[in-house]
Amino acid sequence: MGRFGLVALLALPAFAADPARLEVSSPQPGTVVAGGGAVVVAWTARPAEGMVVLLASQDDGATWKDVATRPADANLFLWETGALPEDVPVRVRLRLKDASGAVLAEADAPGSFMVDRKMPSARVTGPDTAEQARVEVRVEASDGNMEEGSLRCD
Repeated sequence: MGRFGLVALLALPAFAADPARLEVSSPQPGTVVAGGGAVVVAWTARPAEGMVVLLASQDDGATWKDVATRPADANLFLWETGALPEDVPVRVRLRLKDASGAVLAEADAPGSFMVDRKMPSARVTGPDTAEQARVEVRVEASDGNMEEGSLRCD
């Protein structure tokens, strides 16, 4: 072996390991969460060990806030968004951490999402008849914030 042969052999295993990867597939651009419900945050992590930390930004990435931590192999988090403001784009970033807490990889979701709490509208469009009859209509609705109401028309 030449003068540098042993050094090259010792350095080879350090380059042979695959780098950590994190890919976020959801939420997609333009996602709207109705009534402050839940948004699906989905990812693929390699290695699938460690933890994935979910961060959110409501100011286009100027600041990030920790939301949740899940095992990397869970690949999914259903985020209840009831506390988020309406009509503010929310960006999602994930960080893959090893057991010691070191960040192995980081990735942003392909798009931001928004919460829409606008009340749905409804109207009666029938029956299509000129005959008159007494009809009782009851409508029960919820706005997604657990506030319910009812309406009765005679």
